Amino acid sequence: MKNVSTKSASLLLVAAIGLCLYFAGCGGKKPVEPEEPKDYVVYFRDGSVNGSYYSYHPATGQLDTFMIPAHALWQLEISADGKRLYAHGEQSIGVVDIQTLELLEELPYVGMIAFSPDNQLVAIQGDSLHILSTADYSVFFEDTISVWGGCFSCDSKKLYCCGRSDSEPVVYIVDLGAGPSITSKPFSDASLMVKVMPSHDESKWFLFRRSGYPNITFFDVYDVQADSIIFRDWLIPTSSSMALTPDGRYVFYTVPDTPSDGDPEAPSFFTVFDVEKNRIRMLISTVGFMDGFNPIYMPVGGLAMTPDGQWLIVGEAGSGGLSALLRSSSSTSRRWQ
Repeated sequence: MKNVSTKSASLLLVAAIGLCLYFAGCGGKKPVEPEEPKDYVVYFRDGSVNGSYYSYHPATGQLDTFMIPAHALWQLEISADGKRLYAHGEQSIGVVDIQTLELLEELPYVGMIAFSPDNQLVAIQGDSLHILSTADYSVFFEDTISVWGGCFSCDSKKLYCCGRSDSEPVVYIVDLGAGPSITSKPFSDASLMVKVMPSHDESKWFLFRRSGYPNITFFDVYDVQADSIIFRDWLIPTSSSMALTPDGRYVFYTVPDTPSDGDPEAPSFFTVFDVEKNRIRMLISTVGFMDGFNPIYMPVGGLAMTPDGQWLIVGEAGSGGLSALLRSSSSTSRRWQ
């Protein structure tokens, strides 16, 4: 690997330990205690340069370049155990060993990826659903339904994903117990379900949904027992990313997509939602993130949180950019608690 200066990087965050490992610390009853953060590695690619891949160490600021024997069209993703990278190609997904950088498998699927917290399964969501065993990539379960924007429950026993049924937006719940089965929950008051993420105890679902006209997206909190939306934040333009803290107390979400003609400029901030109090905790501005001395505008793209809850990784939408947030008393860090 070649070490390069972080000052020369203007990069798009794609994936990190924490994005798929939001479930780390599932079932925890207490907030994450302040402690020395571990040096979790963030992996991403420069969307403007083919074959440019990077690993970033938030604790030290070290940025390395590397190459992999698979071309990622739009993002890299990392397995739940942090040992394999998944690169999306035109007709397949390349699985790469993170230590040796060797190509282990080429999976003949295209679609969004979700990993089970126990690292036993990987779900590929697209025109059809395929859930594979990570041991040998054999098919554990598959269905012809078109799905997207989903993730596994904390206990790895269910997969939640978005879809449509009879022209209505739905959340599909795939029960992965003996004889896997699928149920669905329809939502009739929106034209598209974008993303779904369950709370640690699955009593709430955090949703990105999109209306028809005008093009408005909303962040919803759905209470399963009450069968009702208990919180809504109206967002313009469309949604992008959510991340849940390891203790389940806060959800971070963004509104970064490039606005269409007539839409307002994408905002340079992200939102912190308090799950227990069912309200917005704060908005965190990203103006000046890339340069503390200059108020540079930075619409936020991907969000990822490390399993220890110490780092929130923020990716710049569109042109790229990378910033790391440390939960500490440091004067140079930004705190959300």
